[in-house]
Amino acid sequence: MPDITVTTETVEQFDAALKSLDTGTVYADIRFFDAVSLKELVIKAHESGRKAGLRLPQIYRDISREFYEAALNDIIRAGFDVLMFGNMEELLYFNNEGVLREIPYAIDHSIYIYNNASVQMLIKMLNEAGIRKMPESIAYSLELNFKELMDIELNDINDLKGELTVYGRVPMMVSAQCMGKTVSGCDGRDKLLWLKDRTGARMPVKNSCRFCLNTIYNSVPTAVYDMKDEIMKLAPASIRYEFTVESAAEVKAVLSGKMPEPGRFTRGHFKKSVL
Repeated sequence: MPDITVTTETVEQFDAALKSLDTGTVYADIRFFDAVSLKELVIKAHESGRKAGLRLPQIYRDISREFYEAALNDIIRAGFDVLMFGNMEELLYFNNEGVLREIPYAIDHSIYIYNNASVQMLIKMLNEAGIRKMPESIAYSLELNFKELMDIELNDINDLKGELTVYGRVPMMVSAQCMGKTVSGCDGRDKLLWLKDRTGARMPVKNSCRFCLNTIYNSVPTAVYDMKDEIMKLAPASIRYEFTVESAAEVKAVLSGKMPEPGRFTRGHFKKSVL
């Protein structure tokens, strides 16, 4: 059976994930957790017999570097078991600071592993940057369908481990164009807003003032964790559940195997291609 990883954006989600019997690694998203409280999260995870991970943003800018220059020691001292990188620039920054010599790392799906050639390119880029330690896992792109996922042979490429996302709202856009600032002006506070499209679907929008990033999520989550035959054929090393706006009760329900109500979820690209 594949390992189970969970990404969270609130303390309530983090705590609920720790209570799931099958969870292996629980990630806290640095966009929404204070750096000074990270060690407390790690302690809670370890006391629950789980690994603690830190998920980093998809975009790296000057404001990101300034934050890490101030918070890097807190991140290191927190004692995370793994760091998940969403872009190569951030990964290189942490490597240059010597962090990757001490802490294992994983590759998020925003780095976009689409096929075997892209995996080879990633390895080449890591080697050219002087990073000899391979990632603990590589998350498959959210845009791949079942057939395309079957064509990727990570186990035959430096024995890399693939991670399949089986639940979560897909980020439709990550941008510095803050909707909160546009609507009412910047007040420096993280908030949850909702954007309605022409069909009436409501898409959650979360902003992270720390990184001045705005993320628009799909109106419904992608859910394929009930498709056990297909998952077994893919044989990923781990499967991932991503929580964004869910309550603790919803986290518990999903991790227990309960599916969302019909019409309240999508299969995403799992059974169809992007084009």
